Amino acid sequence: MTHEPLAVALVGCGRMGAFTSEGTRASVPPCWLPLSHAEAVEAVEGLSLVALAEVDATRRNEAGERFRVPAQARFADAAEMLAAVRPDIAAIATRSDVRAAAVEAALAAGVRGIHAEKPFAPTLGDTERLLSRMEREGVAFTYGTVRRFMPAYRRARELLADGAIGTLQEVAVDFGAGQLLLWTLPHAVDLLLYCGGSSPESVCGRVDIPDGAVSGETIDADPAVRFARVRFADGAQGAITAAGGMDVRLSGTAGTIRVLSDGAALELARPTAPGGAYLDRVERIPVAQAPSGTQAAFAGLRDAIRGTGPMPMPHADVVLGQRILGAIVVSSLDGGRETPLAAVPSGLTITGRYRGNIA
Repeated sequence: MTHEPLAVALVGCGRMGAFTSEGTRASVPPCWLPLSHAEAVEAVEGLSLVALAEVDATRRNEAGERFRVPAQARFADAAEMLAAVRPDIAAIATRSDVRAAAVEAALAAGVRGIHAEKPFAPTLGDTERLLSRMEREGVAFTYGTVRRFMPAYRRARELLADGAIGTLQEVAVDFGAGQLLLWTLPHAVDLLLYCGGSSPESVCGRVDIPDGAVSGETIDADPAVRFARVRFADGAQGAITAAGGMDVRLSGTAGTIRVLSDGAALELARPTAPGGAYLDRVERIPVAQAPSGTQAAFAGLRDAIRGTGPMPMPHADVVLGQRILGAIVVSSLDGGRETPLAAVPSGLTITGRYRGNIA
């Protein structure tokens, strides 16, 4: 069956919206590229970038020229663009302080799919409200935590589901010490949810918050995370560690799966003898390096809208991820005590401010 291309409108033409930096291109594995929203849309069959919005005129026109968006379809105001164009999909790559407003404008314009950068919003209540609305209205959604769409992580979860390492005991994410809560760790938390496979119940953690940044339920900063642990309903644990390497480890009763170097490789370690103490039988599992995470996310939106595929990710995972991030901070402010997710107030606001910028 032949389909007309779905119309995509882009909100925000910066690094994640349109222009992946050369430093990033040179440092990431191939499974990360294309990374920006516009580049990924360009690479997905059946999608067409028809309009864009960007407050900076120079950047707006550079993106328009690069992605062949006509001058009359380049807007300074996102709400005006969405109301005028009424696209099938909105790609939202703004800073988090204006992201919720862009999502609301997209929903008001009747979009059928949204891909938004992370973190979703500074306030947990806004995240819960808008994700619930999307779910009620059947709007397909994907998120900037794109590792879950990359081949290596998907294959790791398949191996886990097939029983390759027995019953899951722990998921550990090694992103390095002192990573920022909202700039970086939505990726780590999403991997805990994607691989953990059951409901998270509580969190403990420690963060560093600049002096004077806490006022009531508002943290005007992006806390640096020392460590965090998540307890799941089935007894499994999730850990955000201080170790480096950009690896993810799934440890089970019969072995370990490791996604290495940001999705570049996959390794399965099991004992040579059943029940053995040492994981001395190590296999490298072949994994593809395409499509990229962002590319696969947009393809998932396309398929869900056309009715040829499932919803690409659960809306609830975004809310749970935001709640876990909030619980890390609440736990730290309470001396690192275990904090039930239900104890995180909906009004908790974390601005993600770091060196003058907002996450």
